[in-house]
Order: sequence, then structure tokens, then C-alpha cells
Amino acid sequence: MFEMITSIDIDLHDAWVYYHQYRRFNESSFSTVEAYNALFEIINDFTLSEIPEFVSLASTLSNWKQEIVNSFELFDGFRVSNGPIEGRNSLVKNILKLANGYSNFTRFRNHVMYCLNKYSTHSFPHD
Repeated sequence: MFEMITSIDIDLHDAWVYYHQYRRFNESSFSTVEAYNALFEIINDFTLSEIPEFVSLASTLSNWKQEIVNSFELFDGFRVSNGPIEGRNSLVKNILKLANGYSNFTRFRNHVMYCLNKYSTHSFPHD
């Protein structure tokens, strides 16, 4: 099925190849130097692809090159990610949105703390 679809348009086939090239890069465990070299190769391939979306992506990757390479640094054997913090920020924003605001900051704080750690106990002061 894939061969039939990609045989229709060469750009579609190339996009599939570039997409998987980037996925393999991102899922690999490189040293900093190896990550820099692999990223440079990806940026070069994307720029030469002549597919507008990948040329634009190459520009973005080039602008964030150092940050992307830094993401391959290991801490306790794992790559560092800001994903968990972004998830918590999203939770706080959703609580505010669903509550239509809070007039009592202490209650808001306790609600957030409860949602972040359901195993802890929090007291709600009486007004």
C-alpha cells in the first residue's frame, strides 16, 4: 500500500524518508558531537529537498541547533525534557479555565496541589 501511494508523487516518498530520518535522529542516543553532526546532516538534507515544509523545518532546526544538541545530554541516564513541567503548567491553566477564575487564592492553590498529587492531603480554610 505504501509503495503504491508514494509512487504517485516523488515528494510524498521523499517526505516520508525525511520524516523517518528525523525520527531516528530524535530517538537515538548520541554524544554531543555525534548529535551535532547528525543534525547538521539532517538540516542539509532538508534544505536540499526542495519541499517547502522541510526547507522551513530546516531553518527552524538551524535556529534551535544548540538547544536540540543540548537535549542529548544525559542526566542520570536519561535525556532531559521540559515535558513534565509543561504538563503541569497545562494542568494549572485548565483548572483556571474550568473554574472561571478563583476569588480565593488559598483554595485555588489547594486545588492545584491536590490535582498534582492526589495522595497528599490539603486543608481548606473556612472563610
